Amino acid sequence: MIIKTKESASWLIGAVAGVCTAVAMVVAGVVWWLVLTASLLAFVAVSLFALWIIVKYVAYKLRPIYSMVLSREVHTGDVAAELAARCISEHFDDCQATANSLDVLQAAVIYANNTICAQRYSQMRCVLTAALININTGLMVVCHIGDTRLYMLKDGVLTKVTSDHSLVGPLEESGRISELEAMRHSQRNVITRSVGRETLHWGSEYIQTHTLALEPCTIMLCSDGLYDMVHSSQVTPILGDATDVQDRVERLIEAALDGGGRDNITVIVIDLKDDE
Repeated sequence: MIIKTKESASWLIGAVAGVCTAVAMVVAGVVWWLVLTASLLAFVAVSLFALWIIVKYVAYKLRPIYSMVLSREVHTGDVAAELAARCISEHFDDCQATANSLDVLQAAVIYANNTICAQRYSQMRCVLTAALININTGLMVVCHIGDTRLYMLKDGVLTKVTSDHSLVGPLEESGRISELEAMRHSQRNVITRSVGRETLHWGSEYIQTHTLALEPCTIMLCSDGLYDMVHSSQVTPILGDATDVQDRVERLIEAALDGGGRDNITVIVIDLKDDE
Protein backbone atom coordinates (compact mmCIF):
# COMPACT_ATOMS: atom_id res chain seq x y z
CA MET A 1 0.00 0.00 0.00
CA ILE A 2 2.81 2.43 0.78
CA ILE A 3 4.47 1.84 -2.58
CA LYS A 4 1.22 2.44 -4.49
CA THR A 5 0.65 5.67 -2.57
CA LYS A 6 4.07 6.96 -3.57
CA GLU A 7 3.46 6.02 -7.19
CA SER A 8 0.06 7.82 -7.15
CA ALA A 9 1.62 10.89 -5.61
CA SER A 10 4.40 10.95 -8.19
CA TRP A 11 1.87 10.63 -11.02
CA LEU A 12 -0.23 13.47 -9.58
CA ILE A 13 2.78 15.74 -9.19
CA GLY A 14 3.83 15.02 -12.79
CA ALA A 15 0.33 15.77 -14.07
CA VAL A 16 0.14 19.07 -12.17
CA ALA A 17 3.58 20.06 -13.45
CA GLY A 18 2.51 19.27 -17.03
CA VAL A 19 -0.64 21.39 -16.70
CA CYS A 20 1.34 24.28 -15.22
CA THR A 21 3.84 24.08 -18.07
CA ALA A 22 1.06 24.09 -20.63
CA VAL A 23 -0.65 27.07 -18.98
CA ALA A 24 2.67 28.94 -18.82
CA MET A 25 3.25 28.30 -22.52
CA VAL A 26 -0.24 29.56 -23.39
CA VAL A 27 0.23 32.70 -21.27
CA ALA A 28 3.64 33.31 -22.81
CA GLY A 29 2.12 32.91 -26.27
CA VAL A 30 -0.67 35.37 -25.49
CA VAL A 31 1.80 37.92 -24.07
CA TRP A 32 4.03 37.53 -27.13
CA TRP A 33 1.03 38.05 -29.43
CA LEU A 34 -0.06 41.15 -27.51
CA VAL A 35 3.46 42.62 -27.63
CA LEU A 36 3.74 41.90 -31.35
CA THR A 37 0.31 43.43 -32.03
CA ALA A 38 1.11 46.54 -29.98
CA SER A 39 4.42 46.94 -31.81
CA LEU A 40 2.73 46.66 -35.19
CA LEU A 41 0.03 49.16 -34.20
CA ALA A 42 2.65 51.58 -32.89
CA PHE A 43 4.63 51.24 -36.12
CA VAL A 44 1.53 51.87 -38.22
CA ALA A 45 0.53 54.87 -36.07
CA VAL A 46 3.99 56.42 -36.28
CA SER A 47 4.15 55.79 -40.02
CA LEU A 48 0.73 57.37 -40.61
CA PHE A 49 1.65 60.36 -38.44
CA ALA A 50 4.92 60.82 -40.32
CA LEU A 51 3.04 60.59 -43.62
CA TRP A 52 0.53 63.21 -42.39
CA ILE A 53 3.38 65.53 -41.40
CA ILE A 54 5.02 65.09 -44.81
CA VAL A 55 1.76 65.70 -46.68
CA LYS A 56 0.94 68.80 -44.62
CA TYR A 57 4.51 70.10 -45.10
CA VAL A 58 4.44 69.54 -48.86
CA ALA A 59 1.00 71.15 -49.14
CA TYR A 60 2.22 74.12 -47.13
CA LYS A 61 5.36 74.54 -49.22
CA LEU A 62 3.51 74.26 -52.54
CA ARG A 63 0.60 76.50 -51.69
CA PRO A 64 1.18 80.23 -52.37
CA ILE A 65 -1.39 81.34 -49.81
CA TYR A 66 -0.53 81.87 -46.14
CA SER A 67 -3.13 82.66 -43.50
CA MET A 68 -3.14 84.01 -39.96
CA VAL A 69 -6.25 83.93 -37.79
CA LEU A 70 -6.44 85.47 -34.35
CA SER A 71 -9.68 84.96 -32.45
CA ARG A 72 -10.50 85.84 -28.85
CA GLU A 73 -13.37 84.72 -26.62
CA VAL A 74 -16.23 87.00 -25.54
CA HIS A 75 -19.29 85.02 -24.35
CA THR A 76 -18.72 81.24 -24.11
CA GLY A 77 -15.85 82.41 -26.26
CA ASP A 78 -13.30 79.65 -25.85
CA VAL A 79 -15.62 77.35 -27.82
CA ALA A 80 -16.56 80.09 -30.29
CA ALA A 81 -12.95 81.10 -30.94
CA GLU A 82 -11.89 77.52 -31.57
CA LEU A 83 -14.90 76.94 -33.84
CA ALA A 84 -14.22 80.13 -35.80
CA ALA A 85 -10.58 79.20 -36.42
CA ARG A 86 -11.57 75.69 -37.49
CA CYS A 87 -14.30 76.91 -39.87
CA ILE A 88 -11.95 79.40 -41.53
CA SER A 89 -9.25 76.76 -41.91
CA GLU A 90 -11.75 74.31 -43.45
CA HIS A 91 -12.91 76.97 -45.89
CA PHE A 92 -9.31 77.67 -46.95
CA ASP A 93 -8.75 73.96 -47.60
CA ASP A 94 -11.70 73.94 -50.02
CA CYS A 95 -10.82 77.14 -51.91
CA GLN A 96 -8.72 77.52 -55.04
CA ALA A 97 -5.37 79.30 -54.83
CA THR A 98 -6.35 81.37 -57.89
CA ALA A 99 -9.54 82.71 -56.28
CA ASN A 100 -9.87 86.34 -55.21
CA SER A 101 -8.20 86.46 -51.79
CA LEU A 102 -10.52 89.01 -50.20
CA ASP A 103 -13.61 87.15 -51.40
CA VAL A 104 -12.19 83.90 -50.02
CA LEU A 105 -11.42 85.44 -46.64
CA GLN A 106 -14.77 87.23 -46.33
CA ALA A 107 -16.63 84.06 -47.25
CA ALA A 108 -14.62 82.13 -44.64
CA VAL A 109 -15.43 84.67 -41.91
CA ILE A 110 -19.14 84.71 -42.87
CA TYR A 111 -19.15 80.90 -42.79
CA ALA A 112 -17.52 80.89 -39.34
CA ASN A 113 -19.90 83.57 -38.04
CA ASN A 114 -23.04 81.82 -39.27
CA THR A 115 -21.84 78.44 -37.99
CA ILE A 116 -21.46 79.94 -34.52
CA CYS A 117 -24.90 81.60 -34.79
CA ALA A 118 -26.44 78.24 -35.61
CA GLN A 119 -25.11 76.62 -32.46
CA ARG A 120 -27.36 75.70 -29.58
CA TYR A 121 -25.95 78.40 -27.32
CA SER A 122 -27.04 81.71 -28.82
CA GLN A 123 -24.73 83.78 -26.58
CA MET A 124 -21.57 82.11 -27.90
CA ARG A 125 -19.37 84.90 -29.27
CA CYS A 126 -15.78 85.78 -30.11
CA VAL A 127 -13.80 88.47 -31.95
CA LEU A 128 -11.24 87.91 -34.67
CA THR A 129 -8.70 89.41 -37.01
CA ALA A 130 -7.76 87.27 -40.01
CA ALA A 131 -5.07 88.00 -42.60
CA LEU A 132 -4.50 86.18 -45.87
CA ILE A 133 -1.21 86.64 -47.74
CA ASN A 134 -1.20 85.72 -51.43
CA ILE A 135 2.30 85.51 -52.90
CA ASN A 136 0.94 85.28 -56.45
CA THR A 137 -0.94 88.58 -56.30
CA GLY A 138 1.48 90.34 -53.95
CA LEU A 139 -1.36 91.31 -51.66
CA MET A 140 -2.39 90.80 -48.04
CA VAL A 141 -6.10 91.00 -47.25
CA VAL A 142 -7.55 91.43 -43.78
CA CYS A 143 -10.98 90.77 -42.26
CA HIS A 144 -11.70 92.09 -38.80
CA ILE A 145 -14.54 91.96 -36.26
CA GLY A 146 -14.11 93.16 -32.67
CA ASP A 147 -11.11 94.47 -30.76
CA THR A 148 -8.22 92.21 -31.71
CA ARG A 149 -5.71 94.19 -33.77
CA LEU A 150 -3.35 94.02 -36.73
CA TYR A 151 -0.28 96.26 -36.67
CA MET A 152 2.33 96.97 -39.33
CA LEU A 153 5.87 98.04 -38.47
CA LYS A 154 7.73 99.69 -41.37
CA ASP A 155 10.84 101.87 -41.21
CA GLY A 156 10.55 102.04 -37.42
CA VAL A 157 6.95 103.33 -37.50
CA LEU A 158 4.21 101.22 -35.89
CA THR A 159 0.80 101.61 -37.57
CA LYS A 160 -2.49 100.14 -36.38
CA VAL A 161 -4.22 98.85 -39.51
CA THR A 162 -7.52 97.70 -38.01
CA SER A 163 -10.02 99.85 -36.11
CA ASP A 164 -11.49 98.61 -32.83
CA HIS A 165 -15.17 97.75 -32.68
CA SER A 166 -15.45 98.90 -29.07
CA LEU A 167 -16.61 101.84 -26.98
CA VAL A 168 -13.12 103.09 -26.22
CA GLY A 169 -11.38 102.32 -29.53
CA PRO A 170 -12.97 105.15 -31.56
CA LEU A 171 -12.18 107.63 -28.78
CA GLU A 172 -8.48 106.75 -28.97
CA GLU A 173 -8.41 106.63 -32.77
CA SER A 174 -10.03 110.08 -33.05
CA GLY A 175 -7.56 111.58 -30.58
CA ARG A 176 -10.18 112.40 -27.95
CA ILE A 177 -8.26 110.32 -25.43
CA SER A 178 -4.63 109.20 -25.41
CA GLU A 179 -3.37 105.65 -25.75
CA LEU A 180 -2.48 105.61 -22.06
CA GLU A 181 -5.98 106.84 -21.13
CA ALA A 182 -7.50 104.14 -23.31
CA MET A 183 -5.37 101.48 -21.58
CA ARG A 184 -6.73 102.64 -18.20
CA HIS A 185 -10.35 103.24 -19.28
CA SER A 186 -12.97 101.37 -17.24
CA GLN A 187 -14.90 100.38 -20.39
CA ARG A 188 -11.94 99.44 -22.57
CA ASN A 189 -13.20 95.85 -22.98
CA VAL A 190 -16.76 96.70 -24.01
CA ILE A 191 -17.08 95.70 -27.67
CA THR A 192 -19.71 96.71 -30.23
CA ARG A 193 -19.26 93.90 -32.78
CA SER A 194 -18.50 90.19 -32.37
CA VAL A 195 -18.49 86.98 -34.36
CA GLY A 196 -21.73 85.06 -33.74
CA ARG A 197 -23.77 88.08 -32.71
CA GLU A 198 -25.99 88.02 -35.81
CA THR A 199 -26.32 86.14 -39.09
CA LEU A 200 -24.25 87.72 -41.86
CA HIS A 201 -24.84 87.77 -45.61
CA TRP A 202 -22.54 88.44 -48.54
CA GLY A 203 -21.77 92.14 -48.90
CA SER A 204 -22.38 92.92 -45.23
CA GLU A 205 -20.46 95.94 -43.92
CA TYR A 206 -20.31 94.31 -40.51
CA ILE A 207 -16.90 92.88 -41.45
CA GLN A 208 -14.09 95.43 -41.67
CA THR A 209 -11.75 94.68 -44.59
CA HIS A 210 -8.33 95.89 -45.75
CA THR A 211 -6.18 95.16 -48.80
CA LEU A 212 -2.46 95.90 -48.49
CA ALA A 213 0.38 95.55 -50.98
CA LEU A 214 3.11 93.21 -49.79
CA GLU A 215 6.29 95.07 -48.91
CA PRO A 216 9.16 94.55 -46.49
CA CYS A 217 7.70 95.08 -43.01
CA THR A 218 6.71 93.25 -39.85
CA ILE A 219 3.08 92.26 -39.23
CA MET A 220 1.70 91.68 -35.75
CA LEU A 221 -1.73 90.37 -34.78
CA CYS A 222 -2.53 90.63 -31.07
CA SER A 223 -5.30 90.50 -28.52
CA ASP A 224 -6.17 93.20 -26.00
CA GLY A 225 -4.18 91.20 -23.47
CA LEU A 226 -1.11 92.74 -25.09
CA TYR A 227 -2.07 96.30 -26.04
CA ASP A 228 -3.98 96.94 -22.80
CA MET A 229 -0.80 96.14 -20.87
CA VAL A 230 2.04 97.34 -23.13
CA HIS A 231 2.27 100.85 -24.59
CA SER A 232 3.14 101.11 -28.29
CA SER A 233 6.37 102.87 -27.33
CA GLN A 234 7.44 99.60 -25.69
CA VAL A 235 6.09 97.38 -28.49
CA THR A 236 7.94 99.16 -31.32
CA PRO A 237 11.56 98.47 -30.25
CA ILE A 238 10.79 94.84 -29.39
CA LEU A 239 8.95 94.23 -32.65
CA GLY A 240 11.67 95.96 -34.66
CA ASP A 241 14.53 94.05 -33.09
CA ALA A 242 16.48 91.93 -35.58
CA THR A 243 16.03 88.77 -33.53
CA ASP A 244 14.15 85.56 -34.12
CA VAL A 245 10.36 85.96 -34.43
CA GLN A 246 9.71 83.52 -31.59
CA ASP A 247 12.05 85.50 -29.35
CA ARG A 248 10.15 88.73 -30.04
CA VAL A 249 6.80 87.06 -29.39
CA GLU A 250 8.02 85.75 -26.05
CA ARG A 251 9.40 89.17 -25.08
CA LEU A 252 6.10 90.87 -25.94
CA ILE A 253 4.14 88.35 -23.86
CA GLU A 254 6.61 88.76 -21.00
CA ALA A 255 6.14 92.55 -21.17
CA ALA A 256 2.36 92.11 -20.98
CA LEU A 257 2.71 89.83 -17.97
CA ASP A 258 5.03 92.32 -16.30
CA GLY A 259 2.41 95.01 -16.96
CA GLY A 260 -0.25 93.08 -15.06
CA GLY A 261 -1.39 90.34 -17.46
CA ARG A 262 -5.07 90.81 -16.68
CA ASP A 263 -6.34 89.06 -19.83
CA ASN A 264 -5.43 86.33 -22.29
CA ILE A 265 -2.33 87.34 -24.26
CA THR A 266 -2.06 86.24 -27.88
CA VAL A 267 0.59 87.48 -30.30
CA ILE A 268 1.37 86.49 -33.90
CA VAL A 269 4.38 88.04 -35.64
CA ILE A 270 5.52 87.61 -39.24
CA ASP A 271 8.36 89.28 -41.10
CA LEU A 272 7.74 90.10 -44.76
CA LYS A 273 10.98 90.33 -46.73
CA ASP A 274 11.94 91.04 -50.34
CA ASP A 275 12.81 87.41 -51.05
CA GLU A 276 9.61 85.94 -49.56
